[in-house]
This record gives sequence, structure tokens and C-alpha cells, in this order.
Amino acid sequence: MNVLPLATALLLGFQHALEADHMVAVTTFVADKPTAPHALRFGFRWGFGHSLAVIAFGGVLLATGLSWPARYDAVGEGIVGTMLIGLGIWAVRTARKLHFHPPAGHGDHAHLHAHPAPAPVHDHGHDPHHPHAHDLTHAARHAPETAHHDAAHHAHPHPHPHPHPEAPEAVAAPQPHPHHHGHGITIVGLMHGLAGSSAVVALVPVTLIGRWDIGLLYLAAFGVGVTLGMMLYASVAAYAMRRAADRSVALGRQLSTAVGVLGICVGLWWVIRAVRGA
Repeated sequence: MNVLPLATALLLGFQHALEADHMVAVTTFVADKPTAPHALRFGFRWGFGHSLAVIAFGGVLLATGLSWPARYDAVGEGIVGTMLIGLGIWAVRTARKLHFHPPAGHGDHAHLHAHPAPAPVHDHGHDPHHPHAHDLTHAARHAPETAHHDAAHHAHPHPHPHPHPEAPEAVAAPQPHPHHHGHGITIVGLMHGLAGSSAVVALVPVTLIGRWDIGLLYLAAFGVGVTLGMMLYASVAAYAMRRAADRSVALGRQLSTAVGVLGICVGLWWVIRAVRGA
């Protein structure tokens, strides 16, 4: 059995997992529990849901016998190669736009995502002389009326978004979002598999395969690639959130760039093969 279609499916799935909307969705879940076990679990559940949708659609194609005409095999291979090259270029471009936002000023959680343009420097307009909760507490111990006056005087809106409680005991621990349920991310993956570029990336190549058993193996390999890609990305995102270090962002960029370059190389190979077979 030729392993090239399966290897291609694995790579296509890995690349597909690193699309911007997929990364943003999974990062939202990882942000609440940025630990390696939770990140791996989130990535696996998203990939599982995505794979279910793709295999269901692909199974219908295989069951109906819809296939690519044999006389246009070279054209089909060229389409697959062009798709790989396009995804590879997209991954490399996205890698350059990955940025990390620390918790302060971003909803009390960190997140790693791709900006549509280079991220501007965030200026929260913070006044270093503005009294925070600990300043008010200190003043209250010495002059209660002064603390009351300062709290009332600074009740007006400020340009920086983080809250300023009147006393430390008023600070509540961040509560997990209600939609961050264990099955929620599986449903998100399922929805991603039903829409977006999944139909083109995963299902079009299935029509190039004449045998249903090889077609199912292709879909399974694509699902494995999607799941592994998202598990790896989720782990990188969790690491970035825990460390908030430039090195973690660089790791995410290197991962996306490496996958993109590999995709471009494999895509070129498919295109060359299509040209020779035409």
C-alpha cells in the first residue's frame, strides 16, 4: 500500500489544525487552565470532535462512490499540491503575527493569538501616582477619612481597563466561564469540522482515491494529524500563558513556520509529480 496519501493526509491535518480560528477557539479554553495535562486534553477533545465531522462527511462521499475521474488524476494531484503550498505559505505568514498578551489588562487571563497586523504597543495610560487597593488600605490604617476621600475622588472612569476595588477583600477569584465545559470544546471541534476549509482540505482529496478502505484510512490519518497538531499547539499556548516569556512565543512561531515550510516542500513535490504525469 502506498503510504504517500496517508502521509499527505497527516500533514494536511496538522496544518489544518493551525488555522487562526481553530487556535483562537482552543486558546480560549486553555486560558482558564493553562497546564500541560489540561492543554493536551483540550487539544485532543477538539481534534476528536473535528475528526468525527470530517469522517462522517467523508464516509458519505465514499459510500456514494463519488470519485475524481481517472483521466484527471494529474489535475487532482496538482490541486492537492497547490493546496499544500497555499496552506504552507499561510502558516509561515501567520507565524510572524503570533503575539502573546499577558494577563494584565486582558480580562485577567493570558492568551496567544495571531494579529491581522503587527500588534501595536498597548498604552493603558496608567498613572503611577494613582492609588490602588493596597494604597487605600495603607491610608485607611492611618487616616480613614483620607482613604474615603481618595476612594470617592477616584470613582470616575480611567483609561486603563483593570478594576480598582476599594478593599483587598473585595477582590474575587476569577471564575471559570460557564461554557468551558468538558464537552464544550468537543462541540467546537465538531462545528469547525462541519464548516470552514475542512471540506476542501480533507474531502476533496478523498474523491481522488478509488478504494473506500484507503479513503477511510486517509480520513483517519487526517484526523490524527488534526488532533496531534492541536494538542501540540495547545501545549505551546499553555506554556506561554504560564511563563509569559518571549521564548514561548518564539517556540510557537518556530512550530508554525516549520509546519508551513514542510507543507510547501511536500506541495511542490505533488505539483512536480502532477506535471510529470500530465
